Amino acid sequence: MQYACGLTQEVAAAGDLLDVYRGAVAEAFVGQESLACQDRFKKPELHYWAREQKNSNAEVDYIMQSGSEIVPIEVKSGTTGTLKSLHIFLSSANMSRGLKISQGTYMPGKPVTALPLYAVGQWWELLSKDNGE
Repeated sequence: MQYACGLTQEVAAAGDLLDVYRGAVAEAFVGQESLACQDRFKKPELHYWAREQKNSNAEVDYIMQSGSEIVPIEVKSGTTGTLKSLHIFLSSANMSRGLKISQGTYMPGKPVTALPLYAVGQWWELLSKDNGE
């Protein structure tokens, strides 16, 4: 990922890689983990959502499936950041919940459950627990 982003060794060593290039490393990590955790008997796929409207673009990083449930996932490189696009998607798709993956801590909730980056491989299990399954 460092090479693909064109990072020099000095830049990569200077700070937190997750903050470099507006979260590209964090998004790539979540994508790779999501691919690795999919059913090994099916072709792994990643999906995203984008809306392009005049003065109102929106994008959700990943759209994943867990059983019959569709889960929109927004990846943030830090612990803060707005989730405007995620909320737009939830509203337009008439969905009740989404997932924010960041450096923050686990916080179950609706409409958005927060999940730390280190637990991305367990997101579907954590959402099942949130549902009481």
